[in-house]
Parts: sequence; C-alpha cells; structure tokens
Amino acid sequence: MLNKNNKSFKDFVSTHHNAYVELDSYISQRKLYGIISDYDDDSLTITHNVACDTDSRLVKGESFFIPMSSIKSIRTI
Repeated sequence: MLNKNNKSFKDFVSTHHNAYVELDSYISQRKLYGIISDYDDDSLTITHNVACDTDSRLVKGESFFIPMSSIKSIRTI
C-alpha cells in the first residue's frame, strides 16, 4: 500500500491505470473501490464497476473524481 508521501505514488497510479484498487481518502468516510479510469497531476478518477448491496448510494458505472492531495492510501486488490 502506498501513501501520498511516498515518492513513487504517481508512478504507482500511472502503472496501475485500469487496475482495480482500494482507495482511502480524506473526502470519503468509507474506502472507495473501483478501477483507475483516468488520472493527471492533480486528480484521478475511480470508476465503481460493481453494484453494491451494502450501500445503495453506490451505482455501477459511477465515477469518483478524487484530488491527489486528498488521498491517504491506495492499493491494488
């Protein structure tokens, strides 16, 4: 698992484009799960690709735009 202070964080994101990840962010109370569908120097987009039975607010195909500065940690699953 990498945190945003790790110097290889952006390398991780670019290497794992289209990978399924678990992301912990300051802007969400829960960890987010999805595919890194897009990224740039300032943000990344996670696309939620499965229907969630435990949280009816999460919809298959929904995208989350996450500022890089808000990411606590990220890892592939």
